[in-house]
Amino acid sequence: MYSYYTVPDQSRLNLGLLHTQLDPENSRYVPVSLSELKAKDDIHYWALGHIHEPRVLNADSPAVVFSGTPQGRSINETGVKGCFMVEVPADNPQERPRIKFLPTSPLIFSRLNLEIKAEDRIKNISDLEKLLKSRAEELLEQSPLKGFDFPGADGDGVEIISGSGSEGFFSRVFQGFIGRWLITGEGPVHEIISENRKETVREIKKSLNSCFASSGRKPFLWTHSLQFNTTAGLPDLEELKNSNRLYREIAEIITELNKNEELEQDLLEEWGRIWQADADPEEREADRFYPDSQTKKEIVAAARREILSRLFAGGEEA
Repeated sequence: MYSYYTVPDQSRLNLGLLHTQLDPENSRYVPVSLSELKAKDDIHYWALGHIHEPRVLNADSPAVVFSGTPQGRSINETGVKGCFMVEVPADNPQERPRIKFLPTSPLIFSRLNLEIKAEDRIKNISDLEKLLKSRAEELLEQSPLKGFDFPGADGDGVEIISGSGSEGFFSRVFQGFIGRWLITGEGPVHEIISENRKETVREIKKSLNSCFASSGRKPFLWTHSLQFNTTAGLPDLEELKNSNRLYREIAEIITELNKNEELEQDLLEEWGRIWQADADPEEREADRFYPDSQTKKEIVAAARREILSRLFAGGEEA
């Protein structure tokens, strides 16, 4: 389809719009490669749709850019969303454009990680709630753009508009976070949670939302869900690595799972049909799971903790 794009006047700024996955092997969404778009020099800016995250794939002319969505649609679409403002000299459309990312999402879906350590001394649910609330306060005190990045953001001529200050656009638009907590660690907290997991999760969620999602609070934090991947306790893993052959083999398998694509695909198949490997952002089925790279790492990490807990909890000989 892209090869039929023709322009009547090459001296004007010519925009090409494509709904594509930018994959020459994918016949559903305009099969085309980045190199093919860059080779078509009568188009000065390619505005691409389908991928729901911002990406600047080529910052020079012709620029090739996915704007992503202006607002995340669910907890699976985390991070700041927005659009691009692009400036090109009227008398020279072939010149490198100035590309600015403008955050526009009133709500930011976030994954919130909390690792519980021995020095935290969590003895009961109240202690755990205090730790979670401290982490929530840290999130709400920092800029929602802290750590924000996207492919191509560090390119020459690409800028992220921070919107800082009371007059900034994003400062007026942004309302708050919707968060999914992932709580890891070891110790007594594991037994506290395991005794009555559903009720514990319900009470903690209610307490967090009462504190951070009250009416009129800005920015707010609404706790969408809590996931606990904790263990009762483990020996010193560095020492175990040097002394225990079984542990070394487990560590090697985990490392291989995180870097071997073929093995990762086998793992997805083992997880069963409920897992869908191809996460089409526009046709997600409600009864399927779409494991992105972060989700897969979390599942593998949880499996590692469970295996080690069962094999070594209470000492190497357990």
